[in-house]
Amino acid sequence: MKTYKVLLDDYRNPEDVYYLTHDEVYLEQGWLVVRSFEELTANISGYYHRGAFPYLVSFDSAISTMHLSRDSGSVETFVEKTAVDCACWLAEYVAKYALELPEVRVHSSDDEAAKSILKVFDAFKEKK
Repeated sequence: MKTYKVLLDDYRNPEDVYYLTHDEVYLEQGWLVVRSFEELTANISGYYHRGAFPYLVSFDSAISTMHLSRDSGSVETFVEKTAVDCACWLAEYVAKYALELPEVRVHSSDDEAAKSILKVFDAFKEKK
């Protein structure tokens, strides 16, 4: 299976993340940059069905996308999908297709949010 790297961030590119982290992996070529929950899920599932899966996923904690939702009273509300939602989706996808969990990095300056993302994957590893 072919592999690739994914950067989930609503506005930064890999080079920008390098300047925050000083981790040279962000200077490498070949990143798939996704800006939202929808882009992450569509790209990962689409590439998987074409024979590729990420070996590394780097998460920012804040992704600014809003989703229209209708509740039972037909009132429209906006629900924000977070990086934690993305992490949960990825863990569930890996379990569903019996895939190896990619290396996970968090390039957020929000320590509490970063811990929340990493907790998703820690819990996933404990279940295995």
